[in-house]
Amino acid sequence: MTIVDQQKIRRSRTGLIAHDPALAQPGYTLFAPMSGDGTVYLIDMSGEVAHSWKMPHRPGLYGYLLDNGNLFYGGKIMDDLGRFEAWARFKAGAALEVDWQGRVLWEVKHPDHNHDGIRLRNSNVMLICQKPLPGEFAAKVQGGRPGTEYDNGKMDAP
Repeated sequence: MTIVDQQKIRRSRTGLIAHDPALAQPGYTLFAPMSGDGTVYLIDMSGEVAHSWKMPHRPGLYGYLLDNGNLFYGGKIMDDLGRFEAWARFKAGAALEVDWQGRVLWEVKHPDHNHDGIRLRNSNVMLICQKPLPGEFAAKVQGGRPGTEYDNGKMDAP
């Protein structure tokens, strides 16, 4: 039987709210608050900050520690947020690698960079990018929800 309170409403707050050492896998958790200032935290099993980095961009939905101990981070560039519905939530715009001291080792920016990316074993970086289809191509796409078409830079309301 777990020692964690099973009533979710009593656990719905921020911070470390439950920890059952008998059921938890030992390790660390890496996170950056989505509405934060770009600070990334590495916390231990007790919820204590083991390390943190102050990034030059707000979080763009992903980041992870590389095998060399550096942080690979996706940052949100705060422009062109109204491209289409949900773009503001999923847009990133920058990917970078920082060392343990927070020094930016490299950074790449792309206006169509969506929420994810990966640093490959050969040190190349692959980003998921997204942009509107040209009209003549979009007209050939079958299906979809009527009323959600992209029209000259504006998304119709569903």
